[in-house]
Amino acid sequence: MKCMAPRYCGLNGASIDHTHQINRRKNSMDIKDIMNIVDMDDAKFDDKQLNRRQFLIGSAAVAGSIFLASCGGQSTTTGSGTSTTTKKYTIALVQGVKGDPFYVTMQKGAQAEADKLGATLIVDGPAQFDATLQTPIVDALIARKVDAMIIAACDKQAMIAPLQRANDAGIKVISVDTFIGNGDYTSGPVTFPLSYIGSDNVQGGMIAGQSIIKAIGGKGKIYIQNVKPGISTTDQREQGCKAAIQATNGAVTLVGVNYNNDSAATAAEQTSALLRRVPDLSGIFGTNL
Repeated sequence: MKCMAPRYCGLNGASIDHTHQINRRKNSMDIKDIMNIVDMDDAKFDDKQLNRRQFLIGSAAVAGSIFLASCGGQSTTTGSGTSTTTKKYTIALVQGVKGDPFYVTMQKGAQAEADKLGATLIVDGPAQFDATLQTPIVDALIARKVDAMIIAACDKQAMIAPLQRANDAGIKVISVDTFIGNGDYTSGPVTFPLSYIGSDNVQGGMIAGQSIIKAIGGKGKIYIQNVKPGISTTDQREQGCKAAIQATNGAVTLVGVNYNNDSAATAAEQTSALLRRVPDLSGIFGTNL
């Protein structure tokens, strides 16, 4: 029997475009205003696809503007009818991993919008994608009394309590890329964040799965390499890929899912072990490459 070389697909590359998914609260700005910020009119909102860099820069810019809209802007009218700035806001961007190119790109968008709006931007993040390392950063920013926090939460459950503390301290919270709870900030279990701005990761995982299935000829065995349970983005990508596999009605089978704790060395060991166990593996889906 012929052994097909595994086809590999990851979801942090440029091969798959992402569309905006914005979950707005009632006190968020109008969707037309948000789209104007990223140079997209609202008529194109439903069908406009952005590449990864455009998405990251735009989402960070939108998040900053949502915060200012929720505060009513930075200007007031004096008795003489002139407008004067009464407060210079401080916005914190909490990255998932400090220095990661993904979040560096996001930082550029946030900084550009902060400069435009006359706000101060503070950027920080943990050395690893870990809620136990991200929580002290959130607490430190609460102590600094920032006005708003744009955050890529490292865990959808573990980061609820720290961000609730931020909200209770009067800090506006906006999720970007990843969410907390189930991401439904209107009627879900967690409703205090102003907004969630991210890509449709279930659809992204499904597109990746479908691409692998097509590449292997519509039948074979697929393996999923994931980072850790509890991260909203990668959980959903795994979900989408599994849905694509199930849609083949048995023609393609899932032979395993491993979590590497965001370690390339662990991922290599796990994948090598899987290849020894399943030498006729057809494809591998990496959820966070």
